[in-house]
Amino acid sequence: MHPIRLCAMCAIAISSAFSAAAATTYEAVRDYSIKANPTGPWGYLDENGLLTTSTRAYYGIKGLWAWTNGQAFCNTSVVSRNRTGGTVTYSTLVQPTNELRLDPEANAFNTVRFQAPNAGSYNVSGLFRGIDTEQQSHQVSITLNGVSQYTKVIDAYGEVGHFKLALTLSTGDTLDFVVQTGASCFSLSTGLSVKIVGP
Repeated sequence: MHPIRLCAMCAIAISSAFSAAAATTYEAVRDYSIKANPTGPWGYLDENGLLTTSTRAYYGIKGLWAWTNGQAFCNTSVVSRNRTGGTVTYSTLVQPTNELRLDPEANAFNTVRFQAPNAGSYNVSGLFRGIDTEQQSHQVSITLNGVSQYTKVIDAYGEVGHFKLALTLSTGDTLDFVVQTGASCFSLSTGLSVKIVGP
């Protein structure tokens, strides 16, 4: 092969490898932390702002990590991660290890927020899932700086809403994964899995 062509191919290969290496993967479950809120690009909120109370044993279950607003039932807002090593069943909930649990109860909504650390193209994929065996109808959504990108109604246990979005974000843009309240504060728990690949 001609040396010039060989060098050109090497340059393309190096450039492609560099681009691939530069991509960063963010995962809502893997990156979840109770050390601080927000942590990295992720934050956990409800209508009143950031959730402020954390625990490593939510509902008295060791390994069930959670951020809450510190309020009593029916006004609790919670975003939790199951780190017990297996699916946990408590009350009417069935919480797996590979999804966060969001439950706004009587609060208007609660949210897992991703704030773009860099400008560029982002691929966003994942799902919402009803994880309450007595699931009540409620809306879930994804918004970019408050503008809707995806909506679905979850009204049955095990019902899934998949999403896949290609977005161009500026540094500091906010992508919110939202679970809204329903007709009552009961049985709104929703699983959320999110993977984001970006610069």
